[in-house]
Amino acid sequence: MYRPSDHVEIDRLNELKKYEMKDGFVHVGLDRIVSLAKHLFKVPIALISLVESERQFFPARLGIEATETSRASSFCAHALMSRALLIVPDTHADARFSENLHVKEAPQIRFYAGCPLVSPNGFILGTLCIVDTVPRAGLGADDQRALRDLGALVEDQLELRRATIERNDQRAELSESGVKRA
Repeated sequence: MYRPSDHVEIDRLNELKKYEMKDGFVHVGLDRIVSLAKHLFKVPIALISLVESERQFFPARLGIEATETSRASSFCAHALMSRALLIVPDTHADARFSENLHVKEAPQIRFYAGCPLVSPNGFILGTLCIVDTVPRAGLGADDQRALRDLGALVEDQLELRRATIERNDQRAELSESGVKRA
């Protein structure tokens, strides 16, 4: 399993907490982006994966019932090491993934492409990924650009959420300080 260094990982996890993406959280904007990705790339599975210390969870997903998986079996955890797209044309031909539980069993992943989701502070929080059950030749330059553009839209939605939370916290603090003075 791939992990950033301990101090970077602690900072990355603290950054992820700022977005307050709890289990069961629904975000219409993220759902729309996943839907676009699924249809644009004609794949059976598209999802947003955010990687915590022991699991990855999916705040938006189509084509898969699971809401989370272990980090140990996560394709997306490999993307934490680089800002480059992670493209696996055929999982059976890639030593990193050929024995993966999700390749051997449902959903039987054969193709994976993930765009790292990077916070404004430079931490990779997870990925926007597309998955197919058949191998593919990869992604051409235009498709890579489209996946990056969709990933940027996810980053925008996440940052809007973080900024809204921060603003609401500031308002609550001001309100509490006003009550204390009264």
